[in-house]
Amino acid sequence: PGFAAAYISLADAGLFVAEYEGTQDRQARFEAALRRGQELVEKALALDPDNGDAYLARAHLAAFDDLAAAEADYRRGLELSPNSAKGYAGLATVLYETPSRREEALEMLERARKLDPLEPAHDVTKAVFLMYERGDVVAAAELLGEVLNEHPQYLPALQRMCEVRFLMGLLADGIPYCEQALALDP
Repeated sequence: PGFAAAYISLADAGLFVAEYEGTQDRQARFEAALRRGQELVEKALALDPDNGDAYLARAHLAAFDDLAAAEADYRRGLELSPNSAKGYAGLATVLYETPSRREEALEMLERARKLDPLEPAHDVTKAVFLMYERGDVVAAAELLGEVLNEHPQYLPALQRMCEVRFLMGLLADGIPYCEQALALDP
């Protein structure tokens, strides 16, 4: 009961299940998991007020409805845990929501990529940022191609490559990526 990290992991796991579980009452379950997650993270912070991961978890939870609180918690969490690639990636997604801060978002994402170069999610997120912020579908396609060379069945990369190919007007090239993504997760 005194192990702060367990409360943080339980909050993360509960939210993950609620977010991706396809049930009729998905929204209600997600909201309940969000509230429960907040309680668990507060318990972790009560046990260990200098736990960077707890601030990062609280930031992730806050990002669903309070970007300012999320940014403050991401920054505090990164102060305490400066090597958290997940924290920089989370901060990047919060910053990206404000158009004037999108360059800063790309910088934070680049820090995440340097800290954890083997995590394909960071590259997929960067591809999305490039595609929508800069309209650079060619750079997005190249980055997604690199991800798929290393992780040929990485669903988010397949879905985004399908999208990029369509945006490039290469419909026939995009279809196999869509089909492969659907085969992995119908």
